[in-house]
Amino acid sequence: MRSNGKYGTGFYGVHRDLQGSDQQPANIGTTLTPPLPFVGVQPTTLVEDRPMEYVRSELWIRRTDPAPLITPFMRITPRILLKCMDRFGIWHGALLGLRFLSGNLTGIRLPHQRVAFSLRKNTSDIATFYQVFLLDEYDIAMAEQPRTIIDGGANIGLFSVQYKDRFPEARIICIEPDPENFELLKSNTAPLHDVLLEHSGLWHRDSRLTIHDKHDLGKWGMTVEEDERNGNIEAICMDSLMKKHAIDRIDILKLDVEGSERHIFSQNYEQWLPKVKMIIIELHDRMEKGCASTLFTAINRTFKNYSFHQRGENTIIINEDL
Repeated sequence: MRSNGKYGTGFYGVHRDLQGSDQQPANIGTTLTPPLPFVGVQPTTLVEDRPMEYVRSELWIRRTDPAPLITPFMRITPRILLKCMDRFGIWHGALLGLRFLSGNLTGIRLPHQRVAFSLRKNTSDIATFYQVFLLDEYDIAMAEQPRTIIDGGANIGLFSVQYKDRFPEARIICIEPDPENFELLKSNTAPLHDVLLEHSGLWHRDSRLTIHDKHDLGKWGMTVEEDERNGNIEAICMDSLMKKHAIDRIDILKLDVEGSERHIFSQNYEQWLPKVKMIIIELHDRMEKGCASTLFTAINRTFKNYSFHQRGENTIIINEDL
Protein backbone atom coordinates (compact mmCIF):
# COMPACT_ATOMS: atom_id res chain seq x y z
CA MET A 1 0.00 0.00 0.00
CA ARG A 2 1.04 3.57 -0.50
CA SER A 3 0.65 6.72 1.54
CA ASN A 4 -0.16 10.01 -0.15
CA GLY A 5 1.57 12.43 2.18
CA LYS A 6 0.73 12.66 5.85
CA TYR A 7 -2.90 11.56 5.89
CA GLY A 8 -3.19 8.61 3.53
CA THR A 9 -3.10 4.92 4.24
CA GLY A 10 0.44 3.64 4.38
CA PHE A 11 2.19 0.32 4.53
CA TYR A 12 0.92 -1.96 7.32
CA GLY A 13 -2.38 -0.05 7.05
CA VAL A 14 -1.17 2.94 9.02
CA HIS A 15 -3.98 5.50 9.13
CA ARG A 16 -3.98 9.05 10.38
CA ASP A 17 -5.48 8.08 13.73
CA LEU A 18 -2.39 5.88 14.35
CA GLN A 19 0.06 8.52 13.29
CA GLY A 20 -0.45 10.94 16.18
CA SER A 21 0.32 14.53 15.30
CA ASP A 22 1.59 15.76 11.95
CA GLN A 23 4.99 16.38 13.51
CA GLN A 24 5.21 13.12 15.43
CA PRO A 25 3.92 10.11 13.47
CA ALA A 26 3.56 6.71 15.02
CA ASN A 27 6.71 4.66 15.41
CA ILE A 28 6.14 2.76 12.21
CA GLY A 29 7.90 -0.57 12.17
CA THR A 30 8.09 -0.92 15.95
CA THR A 31 4.57 -0.57 17.34
CA LEU A 32 2.85 -2.47 14.54
CA THR A 33 3.14 -6.09 13.56
CA PRO A 34 4.65 -6.33 10.06
CA PRO A 35 2.93 -8.69 7.62
CA LEU A 36 6.20 -9.81 6.05
CA PRO A 37 7.89 -12.83 7.63
CA PHE A 38 11.34 -11.28 7.76
CA VAL A 39 10.94 -7.68 8.94
CA GLY A 40 12.39 -6.94 12.35
CA VAL A 41 13.42 -9.22 15.18
CA GLN A 42 11.40 -12.33 15.86
CA PRO A 43 12.96 -14.34 18.71
CA THR A 44 11.92 -17.95 19.02
CA THR A 45 13.38 -21.26 20.19
CA LEU A 46 14.66 -24.25 18.23
CA VAL A 47 14.34 -27.86 19.27
CA GLU A 48 17.79 -27.72 20.79
CA ASP A 49 16.78 -24.59 22.75
CA ARG A 50 19.06 -22.26 20.83
CA PRO A 51 17.65 -18.72 20.43
CA MET A 52 16.99 -17.44 16.94
CA GLU A 53 17.94 -13.81 17.31
CA TYR A 54 17.44 -12.09 13.98
CA VAL A 55 15.46 -12.51 10.81
CA ARG A 56 17.13 -11.04 7.73
CA SER A 57 15.45 -11.63 4.37
CA GLU A 58 14.32 -15.25 4.28
CA LEU A 59 17.41 -16.40 6.18
CA TRP A 60 17.33 -17.52 9.78
CA ILE A 61 20.68 -16.45 11.16
CA ARG A 62 21.63 -18.32 14.30
CA ARG A 63 24.26 -17.14 16.77
CA THR A 64 26.45 -20.17 17.48
CA ASP A 65 29.47 -20.53 19.73
CA PRO A 66 32.36 -20.37 19.32
CA ALA A 67 32.09 -19.81 15.53
CA PRO A 68 29.37 -17.21 14.86
CA LEU A 69 27.69 -16.85 11.49
CA ILE A 70 29.38 -19.80 9.77
CA THR A 71 26.97 -22.73 9.96
CA PRO A 72 23.86 -20.71 9.00
CA PHE A 73 25.37 -19.38 5.77
CA MET A 74 26.63 -22.83 4.81
CA ARG A 75 23.16 -24.16 5.49
CA ILE A 76 21.38 -21.79 3.10
CA THR A 77 23.50 -22.64 0.07
CA PRO A 78 21.07 -25.36 -1.16
CA ARG A 79 18.35 -22.71 -1.13
CA ILE A 80 20.62 -20.41 -3.13
CA LEU A 81 21.11 -23.20 -5.68
CA LEU A 82 17.35 -23.48 -6.20
CA LYS A 83 16.90 -19.70 -6.26
CA CYS A 84 19.69 -19.31 -8.83
CA MET A 85 18.08 -21.88 -11.09
CA ASP A 86 14.73 -20.14 -10.77
CA ARG A 87 16.25 -16.69 -11.34
CA PHE A 88 18.83 -17.39 -14.07
CA GLY A 89 17.62 -20.60 -15.69
CA ILE A 90 18.58 -24.20 -15.02
CA TRP A 91 22.02 -24.18 -16.70
CA HIS A 92 23.38 -20.81 -15.58
CA GLY A 93 21.63 -21.07 -12.23
CA ALA A 94 23.04 -24.51 -11.50
CA LEU A 95 26.59 -23.42 -12.34
CA LEU A 96 26.24 -20.36 -10.12
CA GLY A 97 24.64 -22.29 -7.29
CA LEU A 98 27.42 -24.89 -7.38
CA ARG A 99 29.95 -22.10 -6.81
CA PHE A 100 28.22 -21.35 -3.53
CA LEU A 101 28.20 -25.03 -2.59
CA SER A 102 31.91 -25.31 -3.36
CA GLY A 103 32.82 -21.99 -1.72
CA ASN A 104 34.34 -20.56 -4.93
CA LEU A 105 33.02 -17.01 -4.57
CA THR A 106 35.72 -15.00 -6.36
CA GLY A 107 34.93 -13.36 -9.69
CA ILE A 108 31.20 -14.11 -9.83
CA ARG A 109 29.62 -12.93 -13.06
CA LEU A 110 25.87 -13.14 -13.33
CA PRO A 111 24.13 -13.68 -16.67
CA HIS A 112 23.73 -10.31 -18.42
CA GLN A 113 25.86 -8.59 -15.73
CA ARG A 114 28.77 -6.64 -17.20
CA VAL A 115 31.24 -6.90 -14.32
CA ALA A 116 32.24 -9.64 -11.93
CA PHE A 117 32.33 -9.31 -8.15
CA SER A 118 33.57 -11.35 -5.21
CA LEU A 119 32.13 -12.47 -1.88
CA ARG A 120 33.77 -13.72 1.30
CA LYS A 121 33.05 -17.32 2.22
CA ASN A 122 30.95 -18.13 5.30
CA THR A 123 30.03 -14.50 5.91
CA SER A 124 27.00 -12.26 5.61
CA ASP A 125 28.14 -11.49 2.03
CA ILE A 126 26.18 -14.58 1.00
CA ALA A 127 22.95 -13.31 2.52
CA THR A 128 23.57 -9.85 1.04
CA PHE A 129 23.90 -11.46 -2.41
CA TYR A 130 20.68 -13.38 -1.73
CA GLN A 131 18.80 -10.18 -0.89
CA VAL A 132 20.12 -8.06 -3.75
CA PHE A 133 20.25 -10.50 -6.67
CA LEU A 134 17.89 -13.35 -5.81
CA LEU A 135 15.13 -11.63 -3.85
CA ASP A 136 15.51 -8.49 -6.01
CA GLU A 137 14.81 -6.23 -3.04
CA TYR A 138 16.12 -3.23 -5.00
CA ASP A 139 14.11 -3.96 -8.13
CA ILE A 140 12.15 -0.72 -7.83
CA ALA A 141 10.36 1.01 -10.69
CA MET A 142 11.84 4.38 -11.66
CA ALA A 143 9.85 7.13 -13.36
CA GLU A 144 13.02 8.54 -14.89
CA GLN A 145 16.68 7.68 -15.29
CA PRO A 146 18.59 8.67 -12.15
CA ARG A 147 21.69 10.82 -12.60
CA THR A 148 23.01 10.84 -9.02
CA ILE A 149 22.77 7.93 -6.57
CA ILE A 150 24.08 7.88 -3.02
CA ASP A 151 24.81 4.41 -1.64
CA GLY A 152 24.93 4.97 2.12
CA GLY A 153 26.15 1.88 3.91
CA ALA A 154 27.53 0.43 0.70
CA ASN A 155 28.93 -2.69 2.39
CA ILE A 156 30.78 -4.60 -0.37
CA GLY A 157 29.07 -2.75 -3.23
CA LEU A 158 26.44 -5.17 -4.51
CA PHE A 159 23.71 -2.52 -4.69
CA SER A 160 26.03 -0.22 -6.64
CA VAL A 161 27.11 -3.03 -8.98
CA GLN A 162 23.47 -3.81 -9.71
CA TYR A 163 22.39 -0.19 -10.16
CA LYS A 164 25.38 0.78 -12.29
CA ASP A 165 24.50 -2.08 -14.61
CA ARG A 166 20.88 -0.91 -14.66
CA PHE A 167 21.69 2.81 -14.98
CA PRO A 168 25.12 3.03 -16.65
CA GLU A 169 25.01 6.85 -17.01
CA ALA A 170 24.39 7.47 -13.32
CA ARG A 171 27.07 8.72 -10.96
CA ILE A 172 27.16 6.69 -7.74
CA ILE A 173 28.83 7.78 -4.51
CA CYS A 174 29.40 4.90 -2.08
CA ILE A 175 29.91 5.53 1.65
CA GLU A 176 31.15 2.65 3.82
CA PRO A 177 32.82 2.95 7.26
CA ASP A 178 34.04 -0.60 7.88
CA PRO A 179 37.67 -1.06 6.67
CA GLU A 180 37.31 -4.70 5.57
CA ASN A 181 34.04 -4.05 3.77
CA PHE A 182 35.61 -1.00 2.13
CA GLU A 183 38.52 -3.01 0.71
CA LEU A 184 36.13 -5.44 -0.99
CA LEU A 185 33.93 -2.52 -2.06
CA LYS A 186 36.96 -1.01 -3.83
CA SER A 187 37.69 -4.29 -5.60
CA ASN A 188 34.09 -4.93 -6.65
CA THR A 189 33.52 -1.43 -8.03
CA ALA A 190 36.97 -0.90 -9.58
CA PRO A 191 35.83 -1.74 -13.16
CA LEU A 192 32.88 0.68 -12.94
CA HIS A 193 33.05 4.18 -14.39
CA ASP A 194 31.93 7.14 -12.29
CA VAL A 195 31.53 5.21 -9.03
CA LEU A 196 33.19 7.21 -6.25
CA LEU A 197 34.06 5.85 -2.82
CA GLU A 198 34.07 7.46 0.62
CA HIS A 199 35.67 5.55 3.50
CA SER A 200 33.47 7.18 6.11
CA GLY A 201 30.12 6.92 7.87
CA LEU A 202 27.09 9.10 7.23
CA TRP A 203 26.11 11.17 10.27
CA HIS A 204 24.21 14.35 11.13
CA ARG A 205 27.45 16.34 11.34
CA ASP A 206 31.12 16.03 10.43
CA SER A 207 32.87 14.24 13.29
CA ARG A 208 34.71 11.00 14.13
CA LEU A 209 33.25 7.53 14.69
CA THR A 210 34.16 4.16 16.14
CA ILE A 211 32.82 1.01 14.53
CA HIS A 212 31.72 -2.24 16.20
CA ASP A 213 29.88 -5.48 15.52
CA LYS A 214 27.62 -4.54 18.43
CA HIS A 215 24.87 -7.05 17.67
CA ASP A 216 27.02 -10.00 16.53
CA LEU A 217 25.58 -9.81 13.01
CA GLY A 218 28.81 -9.96 11.08
CA LYS A 219 29.92 -7.66 8.29
CA TRP A 220 26.44 -6.55 7.21
CA GLY A 221 25.58 -5.36 10.73
CA MET A 222 28.48 -3.09 11.68
CA THR A 223 27.34 -0.12 13.76
CA VAL A 224 29.06 3.19 14.45
CA GLU A 225 29.11 5.51 17.45
CA GLU A 226 30.33 9.09 17.63
CA ASP A 227 33.66 9.56 19.38
CA GLU A 228 35.12 12.88 18.33
CA ARG A 229 38.31 12.42 20.35
CA ASN A 230 39.21 8.75 19.76
CA GLY A 231 37.21 7.77 16.68
CA ASN A 232 39.24 6.30 13.82
CA ILE A 233 36.54 6.61 11.13
CA GLU A 234 35.52 9.88 9.51
CA ALA A 235 31.90 10.93 9.88
CA ILE A 236 30.50 13.02 7.05
CA CYS A 237 27.14 14.76 6.94
CA MET A 238 24.98 14.96 3.83
CA ASP A 239 25.58 18.68 3.37
CA SER A 240 29.35 18.14 3.33
CA LEU A 241 29.04 15.16 0.99
CA MET A 242 26.94 17.14 -1.48
CA LYS A 243 29.32 20.09 -1.36
CA LYS A 244 32.36 17.84 -1.85
CA HIS A 245 30.92 16.17 -4.94
CA ALA A 246 29.08 19.25 -6.30
CA ILE A 247 25.66 17.60 -6.00
CA ASP A 248 22.57 19.78 -6.37
CA ARG A 249 20.02 16.94 -6.50
CA ILE A 250 19.99 13.33 -5.33
CA ASP A 251 17.82 11.08 -7.45
CA ILE A 252 18.21 8.02 -5.21
CA LEU A 253 19.40 8.00 -1.61
CA LYS A 254 19.87 4.39 -0.55
CA LEU A 255 20.51 3.95 3.18
CA ASP A 256 21.34 0.72 4.98
CA VAL A 257 23.30 2.18 7.87
CA GLU A 258 22.43 -0.10 10.80
CA GLY A 259 20.70 2.47 13.02
CA SER A 260 22.65 5.57 12.00
CA GLU A 261 19.52 6.76 10.20
CA ARG A 262 18.19 7.95 13.57
CA HIS A 263 21.10 10.39 13.76
CA ILE A 264 21.12 11.35 10.07
CA PHE A 265 17.46 12.44 10.20
CA SER A 266 17.51 13.86 13.72
CA GLN A 267 18.94 17.27 12.79
CA ASN A 268 20.68 19.27 10.05
CA TYR A 269 18.51 17.78 7.30
CA GLU A 270 16.71 21.00 6.35
CA GLN A 271 19.06 21.93 3.49
CA TRP A 272 19.74 18.57 1.83
CA LEU A 273 16.53 16.56 2.32
CA PRO A 274 14.34 18.72 0.00
CA LYS A 275 16.83 17.91 -2.79
CA VAL A 276 16.21 14.13 -2.58
CA LYS A 277 13.78 12.55 -5.03
CA MET A 278 13.70 8.96 -3.71
CA ILE A 279 14.83 7.38 -0.46
CA ILE A 280 15.36 3.62 -0.23
CA ILE A 281 16.00 2.86 3.42
CA GLU A 282 16.16 -0.12 5.72
CA LEU A 283 14.95 0.92 9.16
CA HIS A 284 16.66 -0.60 12.19
CA ASP A 285 14.39 0.03 15.17
CA ARG A 286 15.26 -3.49 16.33
CA MET A 287 18.82 -2.19 16.83
CA GLU A 288 18.32 1.53 17.54
CA LYS A 289 14.95 2.65 18.91
CA GLY A 290 13.42 5.67 17.23
CA CYS A 291 14.71 5.17 13.69
CA ALA A 292 11.30 5.09 12.02
CA SER A 293 9.74 7.91 14.02
CA THR A 294 12.78 10.15 13.49
CA LEU A 295 12.73 9.48 9.74
CA PHE A 296 9.04 10.20 9.28
CA THR A 297 9.18 13.30 11.47
CA ALA A 298 11.85 14.71 9.15
CA ILE A 299 9.89 13.61 6.07
CA ASN A 300 6.62 15.17 7.28
CA ARG A 301 8.39 18.43 8.07
CA THR A 302 10.16 18.55 4.69
CA PHE A 303 8.02 16.93 1.96
CA LYS A 304 4.63 18.48 1.19
CA ASN A 305 3.59 15.55 -0.98
CA TYR A 306 5.16 12.14 -0.84
CA SER A 307 4.31 8.48 -1.24
CA PHE A 308 5.85 5.45 0.37
CA HIS A 309 5.69 1.69 0.11
CA GLN A 310 7.64 -1.35 1.20
CA ARG A 311 9.74 -3.86 -0.71
CA GLY A 312 11.33 -6.55 1.39
CA GLU A 313 13.17 -4.85 4.22
CA ASN A 314 13.26 -1.51 2.42
CA THR A 315 10.95 1.45 2.85
CA ILE A 316 10.74 3.52 -0.34
CA ILE A 317 9.79 7.19 0.00
CA ILE A 318 9.21 9.36 -3.09
CA ASN A 319 9.20 13.15 -3.01
CA GLU A 320 6.33 13.87 -5.37
CA ASP A 321 7.17 17.58 -5.62
CA LEU A 322 10.66 17.11 -7.06
